[in-house]
Amino acid sequence: MINVKLLTSINILNHEEILEKYFKSETFSNGQAVITKDDKDLKLFIVVSGNAIVKISDDHRVVFSPGDFFGELSFIDKQPRSAKVVATSNLRVAVIDQETMESLVIAYPALAFLIYKNLSVELASRIRKTNDVVHETLTQLRTPKTKKGPAWLRKVQKTLTS
Repeated sequence: MINVKLLTSINILNHEEILEKYFKSETFSNGQAVITKDDKDLKLFIVVSGNAIVKISDDHRVVFSPGDFFGELSFIDKQPRSAKVVATSNLRVAVIDQETMESLVIAYPALAFLIYKNLSVELASRIRKTNDVVHETLTQLRTPKTKKGPAWLRKVQKTLTS
């Protein structure tokens, strides 16, 4: 079995059989959209094989490889998708939707707790990395002369530290 961040530290008897019951397999071909920005589905995807990419900006992309997961923001907050994810090879994913996860929570609360805990740990890690990038970018934008930067930058800094 591949190392799936979302499923680490799960030592519940028969958890793999339980997960197979709740997570469904889907496949996508190279270049096919897995998620489209502003979609309203509430699925969480775990990469089983192949790769996918999310383009955050023109110069920032994130590649998802076996064991990685994506789609967690809409899965958690039930808001429209914030980005587009595209398969960059033949892609197989394990998928669970919000309704099915709610059934898992009722049937196997300890397992569902561990899944949500691991999801939270990974999200915290991603937020910390984003914070580091924002801090580095803001530091680079400060002018050496004033060390304060332009007014718009001070406003952003104030917002981020409030």
